[in-house]
Amino acid sequence: MSLNTEFCQIDTLLPEAGFAKVEIYGDRDESPYDRKAVKLIAVGRM
Repeated sequence: MSLNTEFCQIDTLLPEAGFAKVEIYGDRDESPYDRKAVKLIAVGRM
């Protein structure tokens, strides 16, 4: 599974679960999720 596929699934599933806003980060410092990302952090806001 590629990085883009993982991002798209999370970006779709969280709103379907009732979250109004979804933010995707690559680390705790809120850096972008890209090829250099250490982690995938998804934040769903109500």
